[in-house]
This record gives sequence, C-alpha cells and structure tokens, in this order.
Amino acid sequence: MIDKLILGLFSLALFVSPFHFFGSSLPQVADYITIIAVALVFINYRVREIFNYSAVRALVYYVFLVFVINLAGFGLNLHSKTNYYFFLSTIYYVYNFLVFISFLAILKRLDKVCIDLFAFIVFATLSFQFLLGLSSSIGIQKPQFRNTLYFNNPNQLGYFAILFFSIFAVLPSRLRSNKLFVLTAFSFASYLILISASRAAYGSTILVAAIIVSKESFKLKVSSMILLSLFGVFAFYVINNNRFVSAQIDRIGKRTETESSPGKTVLKERGYDRFIQYPELAILGAGEGAFDRFTKTYHSGEVHSGLANVLFSYGILGLILFIRFFYFIIKSKPVSNLATFLPILIFNLAHQGMRVTHFWILLCLIYFISEKEIYLNRNSMKHGEIK
Repeated sequence: MIDKLILGLFSLALFVSPFHFFGSSLPQVADYITIIAVALVFINYRVREIFNYSAVRALVYYVFLVFVINLAGFGLNLHSKTNYYFFLSTIYYVYNFLVFISFLAILKRLDKVCIDLFAFIVFATLSFQFLLGLSSSIGIQKPQFRNTLYFNNPNQLGYFAILFFSIFAVLPSRLRSNKLFVLTAFSFASYLILISASRAAYGSTILVAAIIVSKESFKLKVSSMILLSLFGVFAFYVINNNRFVSAQIDRIGKRTETESSPGKTVLKERGYDRFIQYPELAILGAGEGAFDRFTKTYHSGEVHSGLANVLFSYGILGLILFIRFFYFIIKSKPVSNLATFLPILIFNLAHQGMRVTHFWILLCLIYFISEKEIYLNRNSMKHGEIK
C-alpha cells in the first residue's frame, strides 16, 4: 500500500510539474507533493543503504561544500539585499539531494513497475503540454512569439521539453521500445521547444535527434529508415505549410538580430565576464548569493550558466567535487551516458538549470539503469548466459 502511495505521489508530481503558479524562486505545487513523497520514503524505506552508492557519497561531499561556502558568504555579506539567496540556493541543493536519494530508493525497491509507470507519466505529461501548446497556434489562445504555457518564462518550457524527453529516452520501458512512441514524444518535445523560442533548447534538440537515431531502437534497418523518412517528410510538410510554425522560425532569426548590440556579447549576457572582473572569487568560491556586490560586470544577477555557476560560486574544489559526482554517474557506460546527458549540459552552458528537480531525476535514472545493466551482465557472464 505504501509503495503505491509513494509511486502515485511521485507520478502526480511529475505530471503537475509544468504548472507554475508561484514565482520562479518559490516552491511549486509539484514540490510540495514531492516533499510528502520524500518524507514517506525516508520513514518507510531503509534509506541508509542508499549511501553505499559511490555517486551518493560523492554528492554528499559536494552538497556539504555548498552549505559551508554559502554559510560563509551569508556571514560576510550581511549588508547585501540579496544575501537571502545563500540560504535559498542551499535549500535547492539539499532538496534535490533528498529527491535523488528517494528516487534511488524507490527504483531499487520496485524497479520495472516504477520504470514503466514513470515512462507512461512522462509521455502523458509531454502529450498534455503539447495539446496546450498546440492551442496557441490554432486560435484557441492568443498566439505568442515566446510561449510559456504555465511556466514563468519561455526558457523553462524549452528546458522542460528537453529534460522530459531525455527522461523518456533513458527509461528502458515498453513505451520507449516502440519506435512510434519515441518519435511521437520527440515531436511533442520539439514543438514545445519551438514555441518557447529558447535558442539554447534549439541547439540541444539537434543533439537529441542524433541520440535517437543512435539508440538501440533505431538501428539502421530498412523499417527504421522508412519510418524516419516518413517522419522527416511529415515534419518538412508541417514546417512549410503551417503559418504559425513558419512565422515562429522567422521570428527566431529576427530575435537574434535585434538582441545584438555594441558592447553586448553572449558571454557578458550570461555572466561569464564575472570570471574576468572577479577572478579571485572563482578560486575558493563566491557563494551563490549577494549578487548586488558584482558591480563591475554586465549585470549584477546570478551567472546564467549552471556549469559556470558551479565554478564561480563554489570554486575549484566545488567544480572538482561536482565532476567527481558526475563521473560516478556515467562511469558504467561513459560514452552512452555522456551522450544521453549532453543536450542537458549544452543547455546549462547558457542557463542555470541545475536547480530544476528533473535535472537530478535524470542523473539518478542514468546512474541506476546503467549500474543495473552492468550488474546483470556480470551475473550473466558468471552463468555463461552472454550471447
């Protein structure tokens, strides 16, 4: 009974996660549901065993460093109007750490049932958001250049589409083994990215498409090539005959032109000039808060890059600890796992996407599934079952 309740809560949280009714820095409805599910996991499961996983131990060290640096940053910047971000950033990391552990626990306990259910929920969520997005192009809602649906900004919509399709692609479920479902999920995600007009998401989509073709369900067989060709012809027809899609593509080019101005570069816009203006802070870590102290940079907000933010906020040691954690995530199947996560890494070069819980859920799934496959292969070799 408790297993079904926890699975139901996690599934519900996934489905309602695209609905943001509060500000970007505040917990959403899905977060409150997830907190209940996490609490039930810690109460009813033997979570202590999860700390035997090498990736979990590596993540503990990284999150502890985040806590120490942000605590020090808060104490040194009491005068700042944005010093509360030190606590907010730490809470994000602790929360996502607990979600990471809880997902590992539920996967270890229920495994196949959990994977098939999550795959269905992710596909259903993408489908529902696609229908909401489609309504904006056929007159049900007023068309927008950069659609947000129920997110707080368009980039969140684009990132959601990439993350959810990546989660769907990595789950070894019955749905993912069906080529038609994979292409349908990719089509829905691509459309959501298109209406978001997120340039970082566009670049990631190309990588996602390449990964689809290279996955085991899309080997170079005649049937696969025919299906992919038909899909390509259909996509070409839609793009050239749908006025909304064509207009959206034209606007993307105009947006790039209008946003360029003398003295403004992508690196400055994303906060990378902070490394030039304040190189000493990047060594030990500036902490993730009190952004108003950075008066010499193009903007005084946070660094708009997840990976650059790790280095600047938590220093060289923080970057090393995060890379060590990521190494444990992908080490069982380094090439395949890195390729799967590469679109997410590309997006995080231009945006801070490491606070999003689905980022950590995807890491958890990649880690668990690849570790399990290695374990099963080793057992098969012992019994002479490898073909």
